[in-house]
Amino acid sequence: FEVLQIFVTTVYDVVAQHTGVVERFNGDSALCAFGLPSAGDNDALLACRAAIHIRDRLQQHKSGDGWLGCNVGLHSGQALSGFAGPLERHEYFVLGPDVQMARLLQQWACHYG
Repeated sequence: FEVLQIFVTTVYDVVAQHTGVVERFNGDSALCAFGLPSAGDNDALLACRAAIHIRDRLQQHKSGDGWLGCNVGLHSGQALSGFAGPLERHEYFVLGPDVQMARLLQQWACHYG
């Protein structure tokens, strides 16, 4: 549980510092978006910097099997984003083919290192 707490806190902190949004955590992965609600000129650069800083901060921590690490999938493009769901369980979402591509790239990074 401590390792997951370090991961979640690190991702939230670093993404916020780079003006991004953590859309959701799914197990030990995070979907983050930059340029929402409106795109800026350097959103892709901020996303790249955030990924590097997350990696660097996680490598400062040691787990039972060694250093904490992460695999990143970055992709730039358009996405549909907003809040949806009943008032009792309102959630923010990011959808679209470009979001799916980033997820696939992250999965490939896990598999192929």
